Amino acid sequence: FLRGRAMTIAITGPADSAQRAWLDLGLQLRDPFYQSLMHMGLASVAQTQGKLAEADRQMQANSALSERRGLPGDVLEGEAQRAMRVALFERDSGRAIAVLQSALERHPLNSMPALDRPYAVLATAYTIAGQPAQGKRLLSEYETAVPEGQRRGEPGWYRARGWLALAESRPRDA
Repeated sequence: FLRGRAMTIAITGPADSAQRAWLDLGLQLRDPFYQSLMHMGLASVAQTQGKLAEADRQMQANSALSERRGLPGDVLEGEAQRAMRVALFERDSGRAIAVLQSALERHPLNSMPALDRPYAVLATAYTIAGQPAQGKRLLSEYETAVPEGQRRGEPGWYRARGWLALAESRPRDA
């Protein structure tokens, strides 16, 4: 109930109500999954209000929670989402790349099972941050390491391919 309520209010209601709904969820459901959801919900609300520092703080809190839970793939995914936000909304590709490199130094992709590696979101983040060659390399690695059936069920794979097509001046393919 709390999750659906928070999501509905975040979509349809005023920002202060959405923020309260995400906080209520986090206060009442102490499970780490819901704590993560709360941080990402609060980041989204802050971002829509133009409160980029608060959005960044919430995204970092989410990554720290994933770190404590021993979920390196989730850490990388969260940091990639953070890097995309930095590149798109702050227009700071250098800082976005630094966020990605720092996360990958702490959690190299080859240190986790192939299906736990967030290739698609990392490829998207690198492409958005102005390094489409790195994005293309990650997509190629993804396509080698993960079976086609698994990839086809992953919306992020299509998103990454679309961003890469845009970066390569292929809007029709995007």
